[in-house]
Amino acid sequence: MAVVDLAPRPIRRGPLAYRRRLRTVGPFAGLVVPAVALATSAMLKPAVACEGACISQVTASWILPALAFPTTLLWGIPLQDGAVRYAGAAVTSVLFWLALGWLAARRATRSPVASWRNWCSEFAWVLGSVWVGTGVGLWILAQRYGEGVFGL
Repeated sequence: MAVVDLAPRPIRRGPLAYRRRLRTVGPFAGLVVPAVALATSAMLKPAVACEGACISQVTASWILPALAFPTTLLWGIPLQDGAVRYAGAAVTSVLFWLALGWLAARRATRSPVASWRNWCSEFAWVLGSVWVGTGVGLWILAQRYGEGVFGL
């Protein structure tokens, strides 16, 4: 007599596999938005030709990279510079975005039928909060130090 295995098998590429993929790829997906901000900054900087003070150059050279690397203000950039500061800001920012992507993935996969749409909505809340905080920090820095910091 043949023994029939009645134990349920996971559906290939089913909800569990999809949740696992969200949790695996989610942290790395958190690096996409900062990479787009950095690429946009790199494209805007040479495309904008201004004479004298120009807000577009400030946007291209400070605001977008600060949004991509939010820990730069913690490292004292732009008031002080140096290779160690830039490397530290880059490494901590990448780790920060990986952690936020991981957090968004964990929160999105609380639902049994999680999707990338859930991940995006969770990540959008965190992204908005980080960017508002970075913007406030840049605004305070501009108010405090003005022209000497951003080259206005």
